[in-house]
Amino acid sequence: VAQYVRVHDSNIEVDSGLTFERNIKKVPGSFVLKFDGNQCKSKDIHGDNNCHFNWGEDIIGYYNFSITTDINVGDKVEGHLKINRFIPYHFSCDLCGNDCVLEVPIVRIKFKIPMPPCPIHAHNETQHLQYSLLPDSPTDGITAHLGGNIKVLKASREELA
Repeated sequence: VAQYVRVHDSNIEVDSGLTFERNIKKVPGSFVLKFDGNQCKSKDIHGDNNCHFNWGEDIIGYYNFSITTDINVGDKVEGHLKINRFIPYHFSCDLCGNDCVLEVPIVRIKFKIPMPPCPIHAHNETQHLQYSLLPDSPTDGITAHLGGNIKVLKASREELA
């Protein structure tokens, strides 16, 4: 859950909702993320970026990816993040075979992401997204920043993305 504060003409303006910016450095194949509507301020080769969604709004879009290597048992996605730049938040999920369950610290909101069975053979795929944000901030309007790195790793610890 992230909100941000923007300073404009010496007034502080708080945009309530979910705001994100991503920076993709390495992809074994290709990845594109696009949203319906005009919530995003910029685009690059990986799709929409610098996006903001208000509480209660539906996030609708799709992502397309092409993977050039098989994904097998033991391959993982790992996140090493910080909330408000000092609260550590780490996760590790299998890329296939088991659901990925993420729990947002402090507010204890859980997200379950179903993962496909193993193995996942190299291929191209498009998935549609539709997610309804909570009607109100789960932090009662307190802004939060989430930043860090997310990596995709083979079981051998070789970095794929």
